Amino acid sequence: MLDAGHYVVQVERVGLATANVAFEGERDRAIEVEVPQLHLANLREGEVLVAAAGAPERAFALSRTELSGAEAARLLAGLPPEQRAEFQGVVVPGDDLPVHHLTFRQARALAALAGGHLPSAAEFALAARGTMPVAARPYPWGATFAADSVHADPVRASRPEPVDSRPQGASPFGILHLAGNVAEMLSSPGGHASAAGGDWLSAPEQVRCDAVETLAGLDVPGRRVGLRIARFVYPTRAADAAAAAACNDRMATLWREGGRVVLDDWEVDDGGNVRKRLRLATILAVPGQVDLDLSTPGFLQADLAVRCADEEIAVHRSLAAHGETSRLVVPTGSLTKGQLGRVEVDAALVPTAGLLGQGDCYVLRVPLKATGTMPALTRVTLPRGSRVDRVDPPPTTTFHQGERPVLVWEFGADRLGERAFAGVIRFRKDGFLTRHWPTRAAAMAVVEDLFAALADPDAERLRALLAPTFVLVPGNLRTVDLLDSARARHARFAAVRFVDVTAVGDVTTAELVVDGTVADGAGVRTLVDWPLRVHWQRQGDRPVVLQVATAGRDDTGRMHDGAYVHDELMVEVAPDPSFTLARTVGQLADMQVELQPARARASGSVCFVTLLGAFQDADPAEDKVWQHLSGGALASGGGSKLLARRAATLGEHAADCEDWEFTAGGTAARERWWKVRAGRRWILVRAVALAATAAEADAAWRASAEWFTNALARVRVR
Repeated sequence: MLDAGHYVVQVERVGLATANVAFEGERDRAIEVEVPQLHLANLREGEVLVAAAGAPERAFALSRTELSGAEAARLLAGLPPEQRAEFQGVVVPGDDLPVHHLTFRQARALAALAGGHLPSAAEFALAARGTMPVAARPYPWGATFAADSVHADPVRASRPEPVDSRPQGASPFGILHLAGNVAEMLSSPGGHASAAGGDWLSAPEQVRCDAVETLAGLDVPGRRVGLRIARFVYPTRAADAAAAAACNDRMATLWREGGRVVLDDWEVDDGGNVRKRLRLATILAVPGQVDLDLSTPGFLQADLAVRCADEEIAVHRSLAAHGETSRLVVPTGSLTKGQLGRVEVDAALVPTAGLLGQGDCYVLRVPLKATGTMPALTRVTLPRGSRVDRVDPPPTTTFHQGERPVLVWEFGADRLGERAFAGVIRFRKDGFLTRHWPTRAAAMAVVEDLFAALADPDAERLRALLAPTFVLVPGNLRTVDLLDSARARHARFAAVRFVDVTAVGDVTTAELVVDGTVADGAGVRTLVDWPLRVHWQRQGDRPVVLQVATAGRDDTGRMHDGAYVHDELMVEVAPDPSFTLARTVGQLADMQVELQPARARASGSVCFVTLLGAFQDADPAEDKVWQHLSGGALASGGGSKLLARRAATLGEHAADCEDWEFTAGGTAARERWWKVRAGRRWILVRAVALAATAAEADAAWRASAEWFTNALARVRVR
């Protein structure tokens, strides 16, 4: 028996990597600690295996030392000149001193070149102090500051020390310099960068285990910031093999049972290539054929192969102008109306908004509820060397196939609602998710060429740059619209600030903030400080722009047992059987959730309530915030205010209430808005009815008034 306290146990076994497991013990109580089973060959020289009791699947390897100048020089030596130029300004000592003066983008690239990743804040904290609270172990070596255990002196220190010095300052796992020497860049989901542990000029309170320094931006160097390489490892677990077999058996059972079902398999390989295999069993509405709308939001559809009755067949395919939806007419031979037809579709997909790099993370969005009232099972297999940090909604089951995480959602007919929603998976990966990582200089050259071509009266310059399926999302303008010489130019942009450039597969994405105007059928929108993403591929020796889209954010609230809470915005949504709750994606908002009717509404119309919110540290212009939260609707001439602003309440707060009508792209919307501003909190609630015409949308809104009232009664703004 152990005394109460926090421990790190080191376990050595023949043929297996030495495991260091942190756990908390209770007095006079037996503790069972699961030790990760990792083959010795899977741990590199100089790495330490780090794990916490109860979570062997979260084990990781961490370099015992910070990345030295000599190690960094070896990583950079083989790069072509244009990539090596990305590291201009980095201090790369030719010995065992740590590399430093890094930006986040430079640290991210070095970690990936080493086949690893930047440690997350949670990984850094576990390596620095085990499971002990920071109050009990504020420094990696113990409870009190010890000057001889750390290289940090704001008066006498002038440079960093060798990375293998001061063993007396090691953490419980034996890792050196987690405090002082150089600050260590942390993983980031984008938008900001931070470093932990302090540096050689830090004061004692700045080298604590919880000391984190926020940097000025992704491209702003930290003068005394270096990095340490982390790497995901995958201990052998019997439960993984059992879960994989159970998933395969379940899919086989659903397919052969003879009922209607959708089996949707998504796979992202190590190079960022995406494939979707859809198996559909459905009742024929037309004799001899299955009509199928294949929708892949955020992914352009490239090659398609279709099978019916286990044979590959030719089908009639109509690809939508934006390239993300195909209408397939699949012949089924002698099957008659009312019989069950089976179709299999294998599609190669080109990721745009559906799979994005954000900071050193990736966000994958796959549709989960686009199948009407049919039972559905969706399986997503991620690349090797990946780890899932967050997923919403929670999957039915998860497991690993070797080094590949697998997530599975199963929905019975009783769990399907009216509108599709996305499964959102945020994951990190060792190394790159592309064969050729992009440089800032090359990215800005493509963006500047695009903006210049949009302003050039010579349409041929633009034609050479745009893909046939190109779409400019703010305004929903396609290639044919932009090349129409009979109309005035539709888009003008000027870059205000470069944010980042990432790549997935052979698609490069630049994120930047722009000012500009966009003209569409609804009028002219003025965009101010508008975040955009530009996606392009290289075809031969030239870039082809696939899409320009608003760079939306992810919802930062939390869901539990059907309820939703956003702590920062002080918003709560209580569960109710009359609606389902789902996150949305791509909005310029920190809160973005949708309440959907649990039962289908009138045919031809759709009703829902969207909650959008942002927390502003500064005091921005009011019109700009509402424009961002509304997705630019307020800047468009396509909206008509039906009723002037009037006083109302939302939860416990006063609100401005407005009625709107919008028409665009053959769809009409009737909406009521509640706008709340409370200090630095900005909240917009939209009750929406969509239909083909304004009259039908208005009728649908009125018919759903009772449902809107009930849904809004469950929303509380504190």
